[in-house]
Order: sequence, then C-alpha cells, then structure tokens
Amino acid sequence: MSDTISKKRNTYKALAGAFLSGGLAQAQLAVTNANDTLIATDEGFYDVDINQDNIGDFRITQYINNGVSNNVNGVTITPLGNNGHQVAGELKSTFNYPFKLNIGDSIGPTQTQWNGAGGPFELGYLVYEVDGATYPNSNWVGPVSDGYLGLRLLEASNLYYYGWARLDIAADNKSFVVKEFAFEQTLDSVVYIGGHLLSDMEHFKENLHFYAYNNILMTKNPLDLKDVSAKVIDLAGRTLVHVAVPNGEGEIDLSHLATGVYTVLMQRKGLIRVEKINITH
Repeated sequence: MSDTISKKRNTYKALAGAFLSGGLAQAQLAVTNANDTLIATDEGFYDVDINQDNIGDFRITQYINNGVSNNVNGVTITPLGNNGHQVAGELKSTFNYPFKLNIGDSIGPTQTQWNGAGGPFELGYLVYEVDGATYPNSNWVGPVSDGYLGLRLLEASNLYYYGWARLDIAADNKSFVVKEFAFEQTLDSVVYIGGHLLSDMEHFKENLHFYAYNNILMTKNPLDLKDVSAKVIDLAGRTLVHVAVPNGEGEIDLSHLATGVYTVLMQRKGLIRVEKINITH
C-alpha cells in the first residue's frame, strides 16, 4: 500500500487503539457468515445483505475477460436500493476506489472518506485490470487474503449503520471469496473492523508459539486453536512456504531454504503473528 493510502487509513485507526487497550465490547455487533462463497464467473456477483433484512445492500461483481476487447478483469462494488449506502474509499480522476482495511481499524460518524462507492457515484473499483495492467489506484490487487471493506447504510436522514465485509481476491484478479460481513446495530455508532475476532487476539499471541530449530519450524499450540496457517517469506517479499498447520501444532521442514533471515507469518481468522527466523546450513 502506498504511503498516501496508509496515511489516509490512519483516520480509521483513530479509535482502534482505545478498543485494543481498553477492552471495550461490541454487544450490538451482528455478524453474518457468508460460508466462503466463491464468485469465479464473468459478471457473477454476490449481494451483501449486511443487516439481514432480505434486501441486498451492496453488490460485489466479478469481471473476467470482459469489455469491448475482452481484455478487462476486475472486481467492483455497487450500492443497491438506496443511493445513500456508501463504501469507505477515495475518489481519483472521477473513479471510486474502496480502501482495503485491516482488523482493528475503526469506522464511524467522524470519518468523512466515503468515496469508495455511493453518493453521486455508484460504482467502486476494488481492482481493475486492462491488458494485464492494474489501475494504479486499485487498493485490492490480488492476491488479497482477509481484506475488509468499510461500509455504511443510510437508515434515515443523516443516520447510518456502520459495518464491514471480509473477502479474498485471487492472484489473477479473476475470482473473489466473500467470508463474512457485519454491522453495528446501534445507529451512528463506531464499528471496529473484525471486532468479534479481537477477543481471540491475546489467546492467539500468548498461546501459539513457533521457533526454528535445526532448520525445522516448530509450532506449539496449547489451546488447540484451529484454522492456523504458516507462511515463510524471504527478504524480497516472496512467499516460499505456505501451508496449513493442523491444530496449530507441528513441524515444517525448511532445510530446502538458503541460508539467511526469513519472516514467519502465522495466521488465524485474520489474526497475524510475525517473527524473524534464521536458517543456517
């Protein structure tokens, strides 16, 4: 992500620190499991009914080899029904680009950057690719794993529900997966991206242990946390190992890697732990 986007995303983190350090709860957060719904066809779409009233609020659409010259791939989002529904993002050259947010980011009434889609501009471009080149303002260029869209629903004049949706985008930008979405049921109240997962964070940090020994990555998981994956990344940012870790515990052979320093990224439900390891021969 560019420095410009990172700076703009800081506004969404303004209240996240208070949440993490103060242990605030979100009793009114309603979360819907989308069951990892895959969309992988041209003009295939998923309607996000964020408040579960049987009326779609946002449509996420996949394009594959589309356009006049069949040279366009991309993913877009469009508000449905009420043009007051909006997506957090920015306006660039008359096009709307949703932000890709992270766990802990906050959105609410004090934020003003709602140009990701909505208002006078209907369509938002998560990623837009022409002849293999992605538009420079696309914040969702694949691969994306556990990215979050910031959303708000207009309920009445100047009153909104705030929420989010979690999704993946494939490396070739030709498919996406909707995982879950949520909203804060109290009007004009701050929502924390992935807030229901933050209660797991301390358990994740304190109880999932990993270290390198004789070029073997050892993982220990006393609480039997599920759905853990491990990535080993070199200094150039390339992922060299990406495997599931059954029950979060096991041994991963890294002896095939060259001598050097690597980053190990352990991930569970969008929560991430990162450590450095040394490989020697």
